[in-house]
Amino acid sequence: MYKVVAGYFPIMEQLSKILSELDVLTTFATVINSSNTLSTPWCRPIFRSSIKGTKIHHPCVRNCIPNNCDMSSNKTIVLTGPNMGGKSTYIRTIGLSTYMAHIGCYVPAEHFETSIVDSVITRVGASDMQMKGISTFMSEMIESYTMIKSATERSLVLID
Repeated sequence: MYKVVAGYFPIMEQLSKILSELDVLTTFATVINSSNTLSTPWCRPIFRSSIKGTKIHHPCVRNCIPNNCDMSSNKTIVLTGPNMGGKSTYIRTIGLSTYMAHIGCYVPAEHFETSIVDSVITRVGASDMQMKGISTFMSEMIESYTMIKSATERSLVLID
């Protein structure tokens, strides 16, 4: 019995890859088709030399206040505010919108422009490795060093 089932493994593996790609493409098509009827707009991204967006919102968060983003004149932006103020969601929204634009999907925004990036490098959340003697601060410094070392001039680096 095992040999019979094992014989179908390569075919089933190939079928799963085809079905997963079809699932992604049909989801893109559904988003594009219904982008005008959604309560929150989705738009086709435009590739330019900077990242700008109007009424950007996180695709997984419902009933959120859309934000604008303009990274045309700055290479570095420091975002401050109170805890639970939405900074992490805002940062994730920019990264996710840029990624979605690069894979060919519509973006959850009224208008979105992005530059071509070679990578989206993120660090969100705090962690430590107490068993190894690495504090949260040291962990953040190690991760930041690794991010800076691997980033290029065309990378989008998001640190929370």
